[in-house]
Amino acid sequence: MSERSSFIKGTVILICANACAKILGAVFKIPLTYILKEEGMAVYTTAFSAYTLFLTLVTSGFPFAATKLLAEYTAKGREDRIRPVVRSVGVILFILGFIASAVMYIFAPNLALLMREPNAEGAIRAISAAVVLVAVGAVFKSSNEARSNLLPTAFSQVSEAAMKLFCGLYLAYKLASVSLYRAAEGAVFSVTIGEAFATSLLFIMWRISVRKLPKSNFDKGELRAVFSVALPLLLTGGAMGLLSIAEVSTIRSALSDIRFTPESAESFMLKYSSYTDVFDNLPDTLKLTADGIRKLYGGFSGYAQTVFNLPIGIIATVSAAATPMFAKALNIGNGSDVVSSAKKVASIILTLALPSAALCCFFSEEVLYLLFGNRFSADMLRSLAPTLIFLCLANMMISLLHLSGKILEPFLAAAFGLIIKIILSALLIRIPSVNILGAGLASAASSLIIFIAMSLVFKANFGAFIPIIRLTVTPFCGSCVMVGIMKPFNAFLVQNIDCRIAFLASCIIGVLGYFLTLFLMGKKQKML
Repeated sequence: MSERSSFIKGTVILICANACAKILGAVFKIPLTYILKEEGMAVYTTAFSAYTLFLTLVTSGFPFAATKLLAEYTAKGREDRIRPVVRSVGVILFILGFIASAVMYIFAPNLALLMREPNAEGAIRAISAAVVLVAVGAVFKSSNEARSNLLPTAFSQVSEAAMKLFCGLYLAYKLASVSLYRAAEGAVFSVTIGEAFATSLLFIMWRISVRKLPKSNFDKGELRAVFSVALPLLLTGGAMGLLSIAEVSTIRSALSDIRFTPESAESFMLKYSSYTDVFDNLPDTLKLTADGIRKLYGGFSGYAQTVFNLPIGIIATVSAAATPMFAKALNIGNGSDVVSSAKKVASIILTLALPSAALCCFFSEEVLYLLFGNRFSADMLRSLAPTLIFLCLANMMISLLHLSGKILEPFLAAAFGLIIKIILSALLIRIPSVNILGAGLASAASSLIIFIAMSLVFKANFGAFIPIIRLTVTPFCGSCVMVGIMKPFNAFLVQNIDCRIAFLASCIIGVLGYFLTLFLMGKKQKML
């Protein structure tokens, strides 16, 4: 199979699997939001943020280092080195994951206070064991992905999502009678259950896949090579994780510092009064209560960011599938091959990201009502839409630069962007008329800064820019056609049938119009 065919096959497999996992995740999140409400979702997402921090600390370096080394060995036909690399990296990840899980469990009260959500202590402990499970599973996933064997990753994603769906909803429903916070603990514990199942599946499939591979002994030189890549990534990942925690704390602190005028309080009430009564005393207090802060943050993190993360997760699989192709181009050492490979991947990313951003921007109310049955977070999702495009492209370039051994430059660019995001969030959220929307606007500005910085770093290392503007023209035109079709079609249908069915029907027509535009424009370009 050719390199291009292997890449396309791997991309399709991962996108389909990720789409299935995201659908299952949406099926999980939709009823979960009805059970937990915004208050319980605030606890759920707070615990998940703490989990993400520790997971980043553990898995930001060694799995990637293993993927890089194994992809290079595969490109050179040295498959006898796969077993010893996986075993040595697996032991390291188990030790790091166990320590991280223990620290997370022991210091759960401190983490909850740090993130300004004391009610999240139990939920943080409930998800703590998932860190070591994901850490161990990551090395088996790296081994398979480095050899373009993406089926195990696909199966593990779908199985993890399915286990989380059934166990999470069952536990949340059973514990909701006790309190919303206990229900959130039950829901987040399902992540641990799902990861245990997925890791077991990855291990079994890895053992089957390496049965016929030649065996060889442990090599200290390989371990040094792994550490040389992993340690810088580990340190930078830890710094990024801490900045992410600082961002959550900043958002909630800024919300508590908002001081409304009678006029701005009245405007705020008009905007949200149809969704909740938690802000009814705002004209008297002129500041948000703890429940009001939790309601806004829960709406942003539990609803808007959940929808935003759906296409982000699916599009991220494109870069994962491209790892062997990137490794081969880097191994050849020809900058033009690297730029050519990056161009192919960026084209696919833009084809997926632009229509996704258009849906988040122009149909935020319809998307949220379809998934969660309310439109409370529509403006929040709309503010995040531009972030989707820049973030996906920047992440692809970061992945490629990491594979080439460049660690410091991507870290500095991403850290600078995240610091700007924190500063902008602190400033914008405190403006009463902006409030929580400041977090979305800060994300958009930050992702643009990171994208520009990464483009400059990419040019400095590989001698050319990725022609983003040229690659954007066709999917941008397709997205305009899609929105132009969907708006009137949805408006017409919603007068005659249920609004959810109307939106789904308009999505089908819009997507057909999008791909027809891509086809016609592509055909015209070939003729020219």
